[in-house]
Amino acid sequence: RRSFARGGRTAAYVSAGCYVLASLIFILITKELLGPEDKGAAAGSSALQNLGAFFRFVHDRWPYDLIISVLFSVGILALIPLGISLRELAGRRTLRNDLMAATLTAGAVLGAASQMLILAGRDLVAHEGVCACKNALLEMASLNASRIGIEEYGGKWLGLAFFVLVGIGVYLASLDAGRWLSFDSRWVQLGMVVAGLYLVGVVASLFGMQGLFELVVGIGGGILAPAWAFWLGKQLPVGDSVGSGAVSAAP
Repeated sequence: RRSFARGGRTAAYVSAGCYVLASLIFILITKELLGPEDKGAAAGSSALQNLGAFFRFVHDRWPYDLIISVLFSVGILALIPLGISLRELAGRRTLRNDLMAATLTAGAVLGAASQMLILAGRDLVAHEGVCACKNALLEMASLNASRIGIEEYGGKWLGLAFFVLVGIGVYLASLDAGRWLSFDSRWVQLGMVVAGLYLVGVVASLFGMQGLFELVVGIGGGILAPAWAFWLGKQLPVGDSVGSGAVSAAP
């Protein structure tokens, strides 16, 4: 049980740290305080020239997109050992804590896959930014636009599945840890808020409310979820305080 407590604590800190760092880099890039400047469409330029400028911008931004996606993926995948550790620390296996570990694992795999799929689509554009072949821009637009669209769209649906599954997993983890490990009730409530924001974000995306989706996911995923994970790590037992788990019956 000490190893599960230690592993869960490490996973919680890794997840929180990667989320915060990736979110910070993303904000800095969005505000153009880091990375290349997005000059947008130039006045009097043709659609093809603007497409070329877009390719060059994506090419210049590619290293930052790679770093962000890797950090998010590591933070997401850290939910797998975190869920397993919480299940084992509960002291007994129940359907609910098995479901908690399963949804966090499945959600983490789909979330990391969505990051890689979106990154693959951007990789195509990034490589085009340095292509000097004849009619490269026109060929790229006609031959690869559909492929990029599929990867971006596929990444979106994988991401929505991630929010649903991890939202359920966070909800169940908060309930279980609050009951079996006697964690702070305020932390349990924070987990409910994170889960609720994730599910609201999914509904907003499905109904085309992109602004609301970005707001609730940004607050939930960029601020509250890392806070929930870090607080979880601080509450996990250390050393001799690792007991044999709760003994009360599950509902």
